[in-house]
Amino acid sequence: MRARKTRDRKGLNLIETLLVSAIAIVLLGVVYYMLTRSMELADSSSKSIQIQQGARNLVENMVRDVNTCHMFAFVAADNFTILKYQTDKPDVVAGMNVEKGLLTYPFFTDGKVTEHVLPVFRCSYKWDKNTERVLRKVTRGTLVSKTPLTGALGDNLLRMAEFSLADERSEPGEPAEGRVMATKVKAFNLSYFAYDDDADGGLKEFSTITARTIALKRARVAMVVLNFKALFDEGLYKDRLKQPEIEVMTKIWSYKRINDHVYKEYFSSQDEDTRF
Repeated sequence: MRARKTRDRKGLNLIETLLVSAIAIVLLGVVYYMLTRSMELADSSSKSIQIQQGARNLVENMVRDVNTCHMFAFVAADNFTILKYQTDKPDVVAGMNVEKGLLTYPFFTDGKVTEHVLPVFRCSYKWDKNTERVLRKVTRGTLVSKTPLTGALGDNLLRMAEFSLADERSEPGEPAEGRVMATKVKAFNLSYFAYDDDADGGLKEFSTITARTIALKRARVAMVVLNFKALFDEGLYKDRLKQPEIEVMTKIWSYKRINDHVYKEYFSSQDEDTRF
């Protein structure tokens, strides 16, 4: 009987094994690079969108608030406070003669002190440098304008009226520290400009204008210049990609202060100067 011949079955030799391994390593390296690169780009895009949304949220809210504000109550390089009307209904505005306890309009005509009361929102923007956040906080209060007993009657009735805020209380649901407008804020610089109505009436840097008190000086602010920069310097791949950042510089006007300056001949019970 003839024995059937069988073919020898041999495995890969050493050279073939090394070649296959090298090809596999190259392929895995390409796949790993593509995967990590896509993760890097996704992470960078996500952080870029985040700081852009924060910048847009901050600027949009600040523009709306400053445009509609009645006056600036406090100004500093990294924060400010403005007062805004709660309502435009005339029946919520009351002028009271303090001496007689009578409602009067406009202000006193008998040499007695008159207070003008107006419900307002107190809106503050503040940069917290430690947490790199910009916060917006809103409270309710009452703006009180009081006529000083200075000058001759009928000549200077409400010149440089005194302003104060009373009955301040927090908005329902408002966080104690305020709402976060933007994060990762590396720079938040504010500059202020006001009309110098006691001099030539020109728009000047805030520190150069004249006023009888610092409160009245703040109340004349008509424009704020914002210089804002956000930089996201965290993340898994922050050392291998350009860090997402955004920088905004813009000016924001108070429409009421513009109107008060341009149309001085028109009378308002909330004007600083009611001479007409």
